[in-house]
Amino acid sequence: MLFVALGDATDIRTRGGAPYYLWTTGKQARFIDRAGRLDLSSLKGRRLVWNATRMLRYREKGGFQFSSACSSFLFRHAELESPTDEILSQFPMFPPDSWFGRTRVNYYIDATLKQNFDAYGLAQVVGPRMQAEALKREGERYRAAERLVCMNRWAARSMVADYGVPAEKIHIVVGGANLDESKLDEVRARGVPPMRPVKLGFVGGEWRRKNLPLLLRVAEVLVAQGIETEVWAAGFAKESGPSHPLLRSVGYLDKRQSMDKFVSFLQGMHFGCLFSEAEASPRFTLECLRLGIPVLTWDVGGIADTVPAELGRVFPAESTAETIAATVAEYARDADAYAALRERVWERSDEFSWVRAIEQFQAIWSGSQAYRYMPAAGCTPDV
Repeated sequence: MLFVALGDATDIRTRGGAPYYLWTTGKQARFIDRAGRLDLSSLKGRRLVWNATRMLRYREKGGFQFSSACSSFLFRHAELESPTDEILSQFPMFPPDSWFGRTRVNYYIDATLKQNFDAYGLAQVVGPRMQAEALKREGERYRAAERLVCMNRWAARSMVADYGVPAEKIHIVVGGANLDESKLDEVRARGVPPMRPVKLGFVGGEWRRKNLPLLLRVAEVLVAQGIETEVWAAGFAKESGPSHPLLRSVGYLDKRQSMDKFVSFLQGMHFGCLFSEAEASPRFTLECLRLGIPVLTWDVGGIADTVPAELGRVFPAESTAETIAATVAEYARDADAYAALRERVWERSDEFSWVRAIEQFQAIWSGSQAYRYMPAAGCTPDV
């Protein structure tokens, strides 16, 4: 089976590393045979011409990546001109239109284009005519696909409600942490950091969308209650982030160059925290859980599907900093309760690896219904 994503699926830098880890783990399990090395940099000239043509014809531009011309060119450039027997795509506009009817097409989706347009603000940079064209083609592809696998129920709900896809055709596989499993052997030996100060962890380049200001407010509430607290943050340049006395920013951490440093940074946290305004299926929460670190988050987009309730706390989306701080305070004042929570997370940490995710894919391909989306029940299997 061929695996493709929006970019070079063999490069750990592509889309946060998820395609790379899916590809390498799937290859080791003999589930995936090869991965497409789609070079997005090759599109620059063609994108300019395409946008100019759209502007002249329709008075709008943007959305070249959703066009049939884009997918056809990328596949030719990557020497993927002949359809293979089967393909798994992480991007709804792949493979090219000509492949349908000649290969078995499967999708692994974290968010539909409708959700990207609405929740992520992509509609502001893509013209309405192109949006309509893309959504129409996307729906046709989902309905024609052999299998549809979503990373979360949020995307599955959109497939059913926005595209008319039968629910019984959809499965849920949350995926795994983007971590080098060979580097995790000694993780448990590092122990639990002392809770003075309490360290609230944050990782993300788009710190505004991921709501770092809310987390800083949580820290302020805790300090006002006499609980020493710091916010540990990574993923953005220090000078481009907020200025705050409780923020301890370490800048960028390159997992390609120093996985050990990234793991150590996460291991120093007491809680991994993510309160994004929009989020499909974050890897940060899974990375924390894979390392035995409990997570605090809220029910926005697909985040909740990455965090079993007993391994942290999933708050309602309207929760205030004071509500979140109250939960942290409970554990800060009860070291035994926190140690028990951390032990529960560690005992289930293997569930959050790409190895486990590929096992779920293999089960689905073998005909299992264990991971089928069940909208009526409102739940999916434990992940």
